[in-house]
Amino acid sequence: MDGEPEDKKVETVVQPDIAVFCNEDVLDERGAHGPPNIAVEILSGSTGYKDITEKLALYERHGIREYWVVNGEAGFVMLYRLSSDGSFGKPDYYRLGESLRSDVLGGAEIALKRFIPAPKKVKKSGNEPQK
Repeated sequence: MDGEPEDKKVETVVQPDIAVFCNEDVLDERGAHGPPNIAVEILSGSTGYKDITEKLALYERHGIREYWVVNGEAGFVMLYRLSSDGSFGKPDYYRLGESLRSDVLGGAEIALKRFIPAPKKVKKSGNEPQK
């Protein structure tokens, strides 16, 4: 493949819902040419399984330092951090009323309630059986 444009050598391309790049050298007018430092996926019914299985393994393999999985319906975030051996350990869980702490962002704390709406409460239909 020598002599081919760099884009032709790329075999895997995914686009997280949010990507944070701390090194502008991997960015140009056409986009990113390397993995982000932080990848954020917002879970949805159609992509949730892929986000927490395939993309988790892919992001780990490519050295993404933090992977945030946002479950807006349940009101929590799972934060995977890349360890010194290059693997994601068990995630840290942050609930709606808490602040997520990012090592990549210099220990910055992000209040989740500012970005994730409170889960909707289910209204009773009035058709529930009487006790």
